[in-house]
Amino acid sequence: MYLKLLFNANSINDVDPVRRRYLWSEIKKLTNQGKGVILVTHNVAEAENVVNRVVILHNGKILTEGTSSEIRGENGKNLRLEFSPSNCFDEADLPSWVQDLFVIEERKMFSVKKEKINEAIDWIRIQVDRGTVYDYSLSESTLEDVYVKLTANKRGGQ
Repeated sequence: MYLKLLFNANSINDVDPVRRRYLWSEIKKLTNQGKGVILVTHNVAEAENVVNRVVILHNGKILTEGTSSEIRGENGKNLRLEFSPSNCFDEADLPSWVQDLFVIEERKMFSVKKEKINEAIDWIRIQVDRGTVYDYSLSESTLEDVYVKLTANKRGGQ
């Protein structure tokens, strides 16, 4: 009997980088062969590269499902600006066009509509020149961004 379905429950995150890459490569091969792979993972960025369909669950409830592009939907029209603020950074100085501000450890990130990207780049460069931001990155929104947005108001079992 040939394997038609593989179920993986988050064990990929606990292996060394070489084995982890190998496992993701094997999972991608299975999906390319039409095999079903169910991944239960918090490593959304890596999983996004190997899956065809995604289901975002929170507290046992399906919040959304579809292809990566479908799920990104409106969020996919935004970019993500992520930065490391210095001690003298003041959130009150954030521009009004900032959307969905999140703080993860010492990093801050927010969504920027693509039509506001020039303003965002000008703003972040000024912050770097002032010394209120150490470094920054600008990227496309990810499934992880969607997950954070969908679950942000549902913490604590709500």
